[in-house]
Amino acid sequence: MDKLYNQIAKSDLLCIKTRLKISVEEIQEKHPERLEYINPMLESIKQIDYVYNVLESLETNLKTSRQRNYDLELINLKLLSEVDKLRQEIKINKKIEESNL
Repeated sequence: MDKLYNQIAKSDLLCIKTRLKISVEEIQEKHPERLEYINPMLESIKQIDYVYNVLESLETNLKTSRQRNYDLELINLKLLSEVDKLRQEIKINKKIEESNL
């Protein structure tokens, strides 16, 4: 579900960026002297690009972390199983020792 929300958020960012680009192009075409509007909009486009890249990076880090977590859980389960086997061996060895006494 997180992945869906992230995709929607990224899609929304791209949609906003596209609207801004269209608006900037229109203003540049019709009123090129209106730099008080053009420059902030161009800066906003850069900020949207930055946020989009941060989201992509966070997604990559999350995916890597989830995989690492899974790998560690698997190792932990194997070790717990090994501990159980060793405990059983200890019990058996104790019983054997007691019977030999």
